Amino acid sequence: MVLDDFDRLPESSRQVHLISLLATALSTVLLMAPAAHQRIVEQGAKLRRSTAWLAATSAAVLLAASYGLWFGYTLYLRSQSSRDE
Repeated sequence: MVLDDFDRLPESSRQVHLISLLATALSTVLLMAPAAHQRIVEQGAKLRRSTAWLAATSAAVLLAASYGLWFGYTLYLRSQSSRDE
């Protein structure tokens, strides 16, 4: 049965699976929170102020952090494997 396969996974894989489920739930909450907050605070009215600079700055910081983690970690692993050889 399929559920038996999950039980045979190593503990580290189960923990990664749990972390990915939690990250998915957190991203869903963070995605929905601004719209819910706006409806509650502004009672559905459209906002007149613009926060485009804040959105662009946040996006740039998150993109830089993601690239840094993705490429930085792989470069780190590559340098560690070249030292071991």
